[in-house]
Amino acid sequence: EAGVEIDANVVSAVLGVSFVDNSMSLGKQLHSLVIKRRFSGNTFVNNGLINMYSKCGDLTDSLSVFRRMSKRNYVSWNSMIAAFARHGHGLAALELYEEMITLDVKPTDVTFLSLLHACSHVGLIDKGRELLNMMQDVHGIEPRTEHYACIVDMLGRAGRLKEAKSFIDSLPMKPDCLIWQALLGACSFMVIQK
Repeated sequence: EAGVEIDANVVSAVLGVSFVDNSMSLGKQLHSLVIKRRFSGNTFVNNGLINMYSKCGDLTDSLSVFRRMSKRNYVSWNSMIAAFARHGHGLAALELYEEMITLDVKPTDVTFLSLLHACSHVGLIDKGRELLNMMQDVHGIEPRTEHYACIVDMLGRAGRLKEAKSFIDSLPMKPDCLIWQALLGACSFMVIQK
């Protein structure tokens, strides 16, 4: 009515808006519009749907959109891996990563950030360390502060505060506030657990 032509770009932009639980009805309406306007083949629109459903807490529909995509890009994979990680489904995130590698899709630093987050929240310390090493050694991706902070968080959640401090001391960079916040958060987590 406002004279705006609704195309895949407009829908993709609207899907990029932050959704929360109570926005599910709007999200479902947008998804219906995507189907009605035949935008279902648009990778950017589908990536937006994956994120929208994930932010609304609906991993079933997120995964359904992902699985039906005829073309996926690294954003598609990262979005779904992040969705699993965000909602505590670490093993599902790792399985999807393995599928990604099998299909020869190159992971990015964002992929590894989500995987480390997933490992942290399900207590997979050895796998987290392995992923950090693979990130550099196999994929040639230089870890950022956020990756190191995930490792600190992971060790801290497991109650391995001394190991977390040793890890910080061994970093190739001077630790910044994000890394120290991860350690302090781990300390707080340990106090709450006790």
